Amino acid sequence: MKRLIFTSMLLFLSLNIVVAARPFSFGFGFIAERKESNENIEIGDFKASEYKMGAEARLKVAFVEGSVSALLDEDNSAIETLFTFGLNLNIFKVFDLALGVGPKFSYNFTEDRDPYWSRSDNQNSYGEVGSFGEAFKEGIFHYRAHTDFVLGPLSAGLYWSVPTQGFSFCSNNFSQFLPEWDQLKMGISLMLYLI
Repeated sequence: MKRLIFTSMLLFLSLNIVVAARPFSFGFGFIAERKESNENIEIGDFKASEYKMGAEARLKVAFVEGSVSALLDEDNSAIETLFTFGLNLNIFKVFDLALGVGPKFSYNFTEDRDPYWSRSDNQNSYGEVGSFGEAFKEGIFHYRAHTDFVLGPLSAGLYWSVPTQGFSFCSNNFSQFLPEWDQLKMGISLMLYLI
């Protein structure tokens, strides 16, 4: 009897996920991410000055999601960009759960020199490179997971971002694909879906 109930519940959940999945969606919105890693977070200890502000766009086709997020760094001299590609599950048309991975890099603009590109490393710092292509290829991969509460075309949620131990498009060492957990960062997102 327990097996029958468990199997029925699993089948019901699986069918609901398939039915709830929109074949195509596109949304954009506001994000805010903590400047420091999440080692010493205390509940109720929210200060806007501890967050970087930015924007995000998400494109979903069936269960596959691509996203690009851009955060303005704390001294307004760089835009930190993260491209991710991964899976997204919509559960009961109420919750979105997603996990993606991709490179992180930045575009820097200061008054004393010409703008330049930088690639990220696994300590959430940046090193200058010559072009966008180099920044994209050499930028360290980051994992990004988000969970959103969906209400019609709007969604609000939390996300977590963590760099790998050094994996990039230029790396062939898959042992570096493991997360660097002490660099985990958390953020919030507010999205509007047009489709």
